[in-house]
Amino acid sequence: MKERWLWAGIIISSASWIGNSFYYQSKQIEHPIFLEHFYEASDDGKQYLKFYYLANRNDKEDVQSVRIKDAVLFPYSRDDFMSGENTPPVEQVYTHQDLKVFTVSLEDLLSQMNNKEAFSFNKIKVAMNNGQTFTADIGEVTINKTYKEGKILEQQIASSDNLSDIAIYQALKPITLTSISLPFDKETERLVSVKANTNQKALVQIKNNLSGDGPSSWLKHNEKNDDGFQLIAPHKKFSIRLKKKDWFEIVAKSKPNTAAFGEFSIKLHGTSQGKPAVSNVWVTLKPVLSQNDIDRIISKNGVREK
Repeated sequence: MKERWLWAGIIISSASWIGNSFYYQSKQIEHPIFLEHFYEASDDGKQYLKFYYLANRNDKEDVQSVRIKDAVLFPYSRDDFMSGENTPPVEQVYTHQDLKVFTVSLEDLLSQMNNKEAFSFNKIKVAMNNGQTFTADIGEVTINKTYKEGKILEQQIASSDNLSDIAIYQALKPITLTSISLPFDKETERLVSVKANTNQKALVQIKNNLSGDGPSSWLKHNEKNDDGFQLIAPHKKFSIRLKKKDWFEIVAKSKPNTAAFGEFSIKLHGTSQGKPAVSNVWVTLKPVLSQNDIDRIISKNGVREK
């Protein structure tokens, strides 16, 4: 009788182990999954591009290098003089995967490029340290030619968190703002909403309070007070008139379920003293992803047994 119970226990334990093993394997991805990125950069070479990807937590294989156009790039680290000797760091830990980041030096990329004009790319070729290679969709990256922007608005203060970018500008000249545009067509329109504030009294008060209460008073103002704010959207005309030295606040907020990383400019279009005027407002997207976000990304890209 005891022997029968012993064998029954062994069979149940084995079945449980096999079941857990199959479940674990079902949650493994075949190779790293790169997330969406929407980056604008200039060809002065002083920037870094961060590509975020999901990798199985217990995999020994990892991304060794990426090929972009003509350039082969190893992970860059400011803390290590030996480029290529670094393992991409872990940004966030999830149940079965880690979120990692592969950082590329734009200067290194441009130094290897045959094409010296502005260019874009939406795919990279990934090489693993076990010799495996695959092509990854990464969203959209545009490298623009450096140009001098005529100063119409001057940034005074700025703040950023995982959900929004907020900045207050002062008009250097009289200007009438009439529209905004976002890069990458409608891709970025689904990621952020933009609103502007021209309430001069409130903005002056915020500016004065920053010396005492700090940025917290600014954030509270944006959370509770919509007086003076108006939603502005691409492809829709509006009219915001600013006198010289008027204050102007712009808020770019990530829309719900945004899982893309980005650094790009919102272009403010208008006229100043009878001439067309454009001013750039920079937005950074670095979402904090939940386990549900990760599950949704993996489901969209397909989970395959290793």
